[in-house]
Amino acid sequence: PLPFDVLDALCIFLDNNDLKSFALSSPSFSTCASKRLYRRISLDSSPQAVRCLQTLANRQHIARHVREFSLRLDHSTTLLKSFVTLLARALSNMPLLTSLDLVLPQAASQAFVPPLSSSIKRPIYERLVHFSCNLPLDGPICNFLGRTPSVSELHLGEYQTPTHVVASDLPNSSNSASQPIVPLLPPTALPKLSAFWGPPDAAAVLVPGRPLESVHLYYGKLS
Repeated sequence: PLPFDVLDALCIFLDNNDLKSFALSSPSFSTCASKRLYRRISLDSSPQAVRCLQTLANRQHIARHVREFSLRLDHSTTLLKSFVTLLARALSNMPLLTSLDLVLPQAASQAFVPPLSSSIKRPIYERLVHFSCNLPLDGPICNFLGRTPSVSELHLGEYQTPTHVVASDLPNSSNSASQPIVPLLPPTALPKLSAFWGPPDAAAVLVPGRPLESVHLYYGKLS
């Protein structure tokens, strides 16, 4: 059999259809072909996404080949809880990502919290440099950003994050005054952040103490 590096070099010259045939022809060829087939993934429909996410969630050795992942769904799409859980499992299996681009309905932010059943409880995305998401800076997003030490470009959504909660809903509250909700993001998170695109409420959390070179606000201003 040919050495792995030779097979890997041959795969460079094959298109996706040929790579699929190559992968099915032999177990030894499958590893090389899968490395190329799953390196860059772009999904734009729920049925297509479900099939791919099932593979990534259930086959960790394949998910580790993914370097660039894009999932862009219509904002009006209704996602089942099972889909969000599936996406969370798939993301947990892709710690070697360099670029992540997501457009999701707002209720899907729980996908950024590693599932308890995941074999990797809290994956660290050491290589992730570019992260773009239409969702606001909330608790699950902060959970994710706390595990992305190499992110230098960050795009967050235009949705306004919740800014207040009625005090009567809080433990030991004795009046009806409202208190602000501040997303929890450790000051040590995002040490390499250099460019940010997003709303001013997120910028107010992310800009202080970080080496930003450019800040692009969708509206308002940052004092």
